[in-house]
Amino acid sequence: MAYLSNALKTQLRTHFSYACAYCHSPEFLSNAIFEFDHILPEASGGDSIFENLCFCCPKCNSYKREAVEDVDSETNQLTRLFHPHEDVWNEHFAWSENKITLIGKTVVGRVTISCLKINAPERVALRQVWVEFKRFPPEMN
Repeated sequence: MAYLSNALKTQLRTHFSYACAYCHSPEFLSNAIFEFDHILPEASGGDSIFENLCFCCPKCNSYKREAVEDVDSETNQLTRLFHPHEDVWNEHFAWSENKITLIGKTVVGRVTISCLKINAPERVALRQVWVEFKRFPPEMN
């Protein structure tokens, strides 16, 4: 990964409210150091600029790797992933009634949830604890 200035890192953390741009897990509840993801990977020509970077949890970042699209299980069509700067999170995602499972409202949302394994059992279990302690979900756009 290219060098990111401290100013850019702070700008990204603030812009994404210190939470994952994809799953909205708050960094302060995590036992991990959050990362900076190239939305369009460097290997595909993505630049290390604000508009191509997001703040994200290590789980989302590890599953995303260099993906920018994936196959939707319902339509069997190749579909782009959610773009944290160009898309509005609430247009593509919603929390289930119990606030622990993320629901894709659009094909982009479904594909992103699937590719990043946002509803993997261990991630859902962790969110359930956060919800029980009234710490989740964060208020974000």
